[in-house]
Amino acid sequence: MARLGWARGKFVAWVAAAKAKSSEWVIVPDGQRTSFLATQSVAALPIEADTHHRLWQLGIKTLGNVAKLPEEALVSQFGSEGRRAWLLASGITDDPVVGRPRPEPIVAALDYLTPVADRGMLAHAVGLLIDRALEHPRRTGWRVHTARVQATLENGASWMVEATLKDPSADRERIAAPLRARLETSPPVGAVDHLAVEFTEFARGTDELQLFARDAQSSARAGRRCALRAAVVPHSRASLRVDRLRALNLPLRVEVELDKQGLPQVVRQRSEESGSTSPPTGGWGRRVEEVLEIWRVDDEWWRRPITRRYVEVLLEGGGHVVLFEDLVTREWFLQKP
Repeated sequence: MARLGWARGKFVAWVAAAKAKSSEWVIVPDGQRTSFLATQSVAALPIEADTHHRLWQLGIKTLGNVAKLPEEALVSQFGSEGRRAWLLASGITDDPVVGRPRPEPIVAALDYLTPVADRGMLAHAVGLLIDRALEHPRRTGWRVHTARVQATLENGASWMVEATLKDPSADRERIAAPLRARLETSPPVGAVDHLAVEFTEFARGTDELQLFARDAQSSARAGRRCALRAAVVPHSRASLRVDRLRALNLPLRVEVELDKQGLPQVVRQRSEESGSTSPPTGGWGRRVEEVLEIWRVDDEWWRRPITRRYVEVLLEGGGHVVLFEDLVTREWFLQKP
C-alpha cells in the first residue's frame, strides 16, 4: 500500500513517508522540520553502513544527536560524508526532487525489395539493426532493458517478438541472443516485407558508463568475480565464465594520491609492504598516465561486506595495473592484470 510524506526537501519528505502508516500520509510544516527529524533514527541517513556502525558505537542514535554535534567534529571524523549527515540531520539542506529523464523508444528498420522468409537472413538483419540502434545518439548513457523485433509480412499481417533482459546491457550479443531465440521458436508465418528493431525500455548507466562507454553491469559482474576469486578463494578451481573475467593476483597495499576528480594520479608503495613484496613494474612512486576503466563492486561474502571501487590504469612508463579502494576501510590496493 502507498504511503505519502510531504515536506520541504526530498530527505525530510522521504523520512516522513517512511514514518507514515500504510495508506496514510505525514505532513511536516517548515517550522517543524528540525523537531520532526530530531526523533528519527540515524538509520534514515543515506550514508555507508560503516559510518552508521561508528555512529552507534559513539552513542549517536538519533538525527537530533547528530544535529547537536559541531559540524567540524563530524567532518574531522567522517569527511564529506560527515558534513552531509550533519546538514541532513539539521534540516538545513532541502535538495529538490529532480525527475528522471526517460528516453524515447529507438527504432531501426529496413524494407526488403523482395520479401524474405529465410530465418538465417532475418537473424542476420536483426543483428545489423541492433548495431544501428545502439549507435543512435539518444542511446548514449543508457543500457537496453527491453527490445523487440517487429515485422510486416507479405500478406499484410504483422509479427512481433519481445525480450526483457534480466541485466540491462549495451552489448550487441546480449541483446540479440534472446531475440534470435524467439525468432527460432516463434518465426513469422510468411515472408517479411518490413523488419524493425525497437528499444522500448532503458536503464540508466553509471558515471563510468558515461565516461568510458562500457557496459557497467557486465563490468560490475566481472569485477565481483575477480574480487571474490582474489580475496576469498584465490586457489579455487571452480568453473567460472571467462568472457569478461579479469585474472587478478593477490592485492598489494599501496598509497594513492587523487586528483580533483577523485581519480588516481600517483601510486606509491607503502613502507610496511616494501620489505616483502616487489613492485609491479620497475621502480616505485609512479604517476598514472591514463585511466582505462572504472567499476564498483558491492557484495557480501559470508556476511563480510565487500565494497570496492576498481580503477584500471596505465602507469608512467607503460605499467598496466588494477587499483581498488576498499570503501569500508578507505585503503587502496594494487593487483597486476
